[in-house]
Amino acid sequence: LFAILVWAILIYSIEVLSQKVQNTRGFLEGRPSIVINKGKIDYNALKKNKLDLNQLQTLAREKGCFSLNEIQYAILETDGSISVLPKHKYGMPTKEDLNIPYKPVQLPVPVILDGQLEKNNLHEAGFDELWLQNQLSSQGITQYQDVLYAEWRGDEGQLYITTY
Repeated sequence: LFAILVWAILIYSIEVLSQKVQNTRGFLEGRPSIVINKGKIDYNALKKNKLDLNQLQTLAREKGCFSLNEIQYAILETDGSISVLPKHKYGMPTKEDLNIPYKPVQLPVPVILDGQLEKNNLHEAGFDELWLQNQLSSQGITQYQDVLYAEWRGDEGQLYITTY
């Protein structure tokens, strides 16, 4: 118990110190490092961070880049992951690039979880139990207990239902 208490106090103290004193953050938490800069792999940054090319390739593949040549910038974060900015021709097109008109996005609202009605969520979505019962009966469902999960998708205007 003493050892656990000492570790807890030490960890808490270091966390508070790194939040309060900005100069200690780099030493205690580390700093992000640019490992690919303007499309070129920085060997010295890899060496400094004890990272080899196979590990860099693995991290890049996790971000959807299967060739290091597709990356304009890659930053090795303090948690060991990388953030990737692909070269322009390999980047994902945006909806604006494709001239897709703006459509507001709404958060789906779960109305039944594990066979239990979520009344607050149902009312938040703007419906009552009678409406929900009509929706369920139109799909041959007679009681809430038969539904594993149901959510209202306002942007699509439909109720998504999964039964057991």
